[in-house]
Amino acid sequence: MGTTQQVLDFLGATPQEPFVAFVHDIDLHVPLAFDTVDADDPLADASAWAGGQQYLDIYRTLAAEKGAAEAQAAIIGHYDRMLSKYDERVGQMLAALDKAGLSDHTVIVVTSDHGDDFFLHADVDHGLLYDSTTRIPLILVDPRASAKGVVVDDVVQSVDLAPTLLELAGIQPDAQMDGRSLTSFLGYRAAKYTSRPVFSLSDACHASWREGGLKLILRDHAAGRLAWYPATEDAAQVDAVLPFLEAQRITDVTLPLCTSLQRGGQGAAVSVGERAFLELYDLAADPDEQRSVAPDRPDDVARLLRKLLATLNTYSGAQGTTGGTTGTPYTSEQIQAMKAQGYWGFVAPPDAAGDKPQ
Repeated sequence: MGTTQQVLDFLGATPQEPFVAFVHDIDLHVPLAFDTVDADDPLADASAWAGGQQYLDIYRTLAAEKGAAEAQAAIIGHYDRMLSKYDERVGQMLAALDKAGLSDHTVIVVTSDHGDDFFLHADVDHGLLYDSTTRIPLILVDPRASAKGVVVDDVVQSVDLAPTLLELAGIQPDAQMDGRSLTSFLGYRAAKYTSRPVFSLSDACHASWREGGLKLILRDHAAGRLAWYPATEDAAQVDAVLPFLEAQRITDVTLPLCTSLQRGGQGAAVSVGERAFLELYDLAADPDEQRSVAPDRPDDVARLLRKLLATLNTYSGAQGTTGGTTGTPYTSEQIQAMKAQGYWGFVAPPDAAGDKPQ
């Protein structure tokens, strides 16, 4: 049970002082992280997947054997059953809070860092900036609050959690914090929360800008080298950046340089316009982001692109690159932690050996 058991042991001792418990679990990244699975789990035969295979590896094997549709259903079904294990863990921690007599004055937040695309736009992975990946669950419970059982339609952001929790703890948030308090949804303040544009960044110049009901995605074509990424481009779905800027006579924006992250190491820095595309989605009409309306709404693309590029450039390093290769070398402890969490393969150079810091 790992992290969950540590929390249960902590709560079992009935803490007498105020505390913060950050429970970070990563088992969903590993297809067979749990020792036992239900008999009707689509991937119940764990012996067939020995060797630490990831979801993409399993999907390819199943697709070759049973076809894409059956393979996709099996992967999604297995993932759902894995997710149910988290329901059990949350329930155990809530029961421990209740037993310790802490339920009536403990704030609880349940959230995630990202989702997975699961065949809407790609194979099995996260790195794309469609809502399938960037839209995450957020459950906020304060037993002292007057507002309960409220479902919020506003677009809020993960950075809002820090000022919210500080305020709920009676601490004034720093005015320079990026986030905005969510306490108005709990009935603590009259001033309402105001949504603002959402900027997302993944794999260097793969970026998006969400404002109102529209989302513009600047998609780095170089990332197509990743195994899970869409292999083809649909001319009706995307517009190349440089021709678009020229056609719209946009000359006052700066195209940043970027470094496209690839499995096995860093890629070369290139201009974002050389091999990147634009997609625009009307989220109200097309929540699954299946049809880009960029060709039909060039004015909206231009308006949002200016804001996206201005923000993206603020993330550029001293040499004009995003996601550059310079920085503090990893320690052996950091490498071990990344290996344990399944991240080392994304950052290790091709010739990395053992635990030698890079």
